[in-house]
Amino acid sequence: ISTLVAPQPAPRKADFSGKKEIGFIKTDAGVILVTRDAYYQLTDDLVKAKEIQNTLEAERVRVFFDEKVVLKSFGSQVIQPQDFDILIAAYLLRPGEREYSLERAAREAGIPASDPRRIFDIAEALKKILEIKKLLHVFTDIEMPLVPILVEVEGRGMKLDLKFLSRLSSGTQLSFKALEADIYKLAGFEFNINSPKQVSEVLFTKLSLADKGIRKTEGGALSTDAGE
Repeated sequence: ISTLVAPQPAPRKADFSGKKEIGFIKTDAGVILVTRDAYYQLTDDLVKAKEIQNTLEAERVRVFFDEKVVLKSFGSQVIQPQDFDILIAAYLLRPGEREYSLERAAREAGIPASDPRRIFDIAEALKKILEIKKLLHVFTDIEMPLVPILVEVEGRGMKLDLKFLSRLSSGTQLSFKALEADIYKLAGFEFNINSPKQVSEVLFTKLSLADKGIRKTEGGALSTDAGE
């Protein structure tokens, strides 16, 4: 978190048992443990300490930024129904983005991100937005239950049927080629389909599609997100 005030080191014997909410933020420097009134940097040895493990897995409201990576850091697969991952919510709201940050998610929620203690407010705001956009069921019923499965898969690995995947890849490539040809025919020329900027120009300039209600990206182009 680029604008974050440096967190204080977490005391090994800190008692978080009375906290109804607790948060965990994954950063380049490690994991930050957050409560409503303080936040702490967890060192590698603290992440593996029993007291902090118990803090992570105690049943309560838990807010994360990147729950999968946090659980992997702790060697845990414990997920709770009330868990909220800000990173996953940000992805569902803006699936076309190249990267996701807590600052960007905070802007989406209309809340400053410089204070980690606000992650609980950010989570509440994003939850309401997901509900308004009818994405809350995708978040709660599909995305969040996948987190511990992905943690286990990434930890243990998985077997792959390479022959089947090769056949699937060949068939998919043929379908993509046919779809590309149809797109170029409709546009009247070839362009980079993987470029949101070029797609935007084709849709809204070349083909003159209606752009009412379409937001603009940070670069000024009309958005081509699927949700627009």
